[in-house]
Amino acid sequence: MKRKTTCSTFSDVFENTNYLFVSFEPGAFGHTVGRVLCSLPQVHWYSNDLNGIYPWNTSHTSKLRERSVARRHFNRLMPDGKMLPPTHDYVEDFVPDCDEYYTKHFAPQYLKTEAQSMDKYLLWCSHSLPKALLDIFPNGKIINIVSDVTSTAERYMNTSAKFPGHLKHGWMKGPQTEHGKFLQTLADKLGKNFTVQDIWEYRNTGDFVKYVHNRIAEKMAKRREVSDSRVLTVTKKDYTKMKNFIGDPNDR
Repeated sequence: MKRKTTCSTFSDVFENTNYLFVSFEPGAFGHTVGRVLCSLPQVHWYSNDLNGIYPWNTSHTSKLRERSVARRHFNRLMPDGKMLPPTHDYVEDFVPDCDEYYTKHFAPQYLKTEAQSMDKYLLWCSHSLPKALLDIFPNGKIINIVSDVTSTAERYMNTSAKFPGHLKHGWMKGPQTEHGKFLQTLADKLGKNFTVQDIWEYRNTGDFVKYVHNRIAEKMAKRREVSDSRVLTVTKKDYTKMKNFIGDPNDR
């Protein structure tokens, strides 16, 4: 199913009512929740060989490197072969200014895809806090995951910390940015397979595990304070509650 109307301006991109965000800290099973929600008929699934044809295809055979350490991870590749742009948290090292990213990079990339004609919810897994997302996407709906800090930090060390660090983001000229040039320098020194943890340890001294725990604790405290009708805060995988909250984008 597809809508006949499409976005004509950048502002239209941010006003859409069919945006669904799973907002969580790395290690809090956000992509697991995302896959389950994408199995609902009103939510689009990014079906491809990398993600799995169906949301429940979670084998380790994918060539998507992130899935070698977190098998439920998935990208946002649309049927037309173009990638939906991520939320700012994923690229903030490349473009630190949030407004600049969304206006100069997110919106133009979004308009290049067939996403704007989708009749279903489009789902993003995001580490941005709900308030930051609602400031940009006021008509979106957000599942805000609150989880135990210690277990989340432990899982982070076994998953997200091991994710590939040498990201390029050629679609937004990432290699030409200051951060992109830094990553290339690091690749020249460490080899191209360095991880997220390697980047932190190259730039910082101290205990990475302690840093991760403290950062997650700080952000989790902010998640607990969220009170907004557009946000459903969950502390467990209550999918019935999530389904009822989401509803159908065509009824909004």
